[in-house]
Amino acid sequence: MDMFSEARRMLDAYERAWKQRKTKCDWDNECDIALYKSQKYTTEKSDVLNKLVPKRLCPVCGAGPLLKSKQWVMNKSKTKVICRSCYHSDNLTTKLSVELPVIFQPYEMRFKIDGQALCQARVNLGWPMKRFADVVGWSCTYQRKLERGDVVSVGQDTMDSIMRVLTGTP
Repeated sequence: MDMFSEARRMLDAYERAWKQRKTKCDWDNECDIALYKSQKYTTEKSDVLNKLVPKRLCPVCGAGPLLKSKQWVMNKSKTKVICRSCYHSDNLTTKLSVELPVIFQPYEMRFKIDGQALCQARVNLGWPMKRFADVVGWSCTYQRKLERGDVVSVGQDTMDSIMRVLTGTP
């Protein structure tokens, strides 16, 4: 018996498991779905890049070979690609109508919160922290973080909830 046969057998088992992991998705597991979508997007982008720029040289500046998919920007119709350096220089984005993926969500109004003032207002109502948190609709831990100043700003819905309870309006 070869002394490496057990190691080879284990390596083959790991490789088979990895191949199955790449092709199968547990649709009840959010992490598995995210991994599947990421792998699918990366594969599709790589296929388009191989078709449009087979040598992986930028058609504008000639830089390359750029092997990583992240180094390229492509338009929505997947007909044009340029390197990220060209994308960020000389306002080429309007000439080639190339768009970066959405990174930021729409702007949400935030409010700075004074934890000590919130704590004092709750005490003036005569309510313990647990009751206030239950009425407003969040955990006692979150209420404590608000009052200690660990949460610097809150969104519109959180501000509305606090004001509704403090003013006594339904």
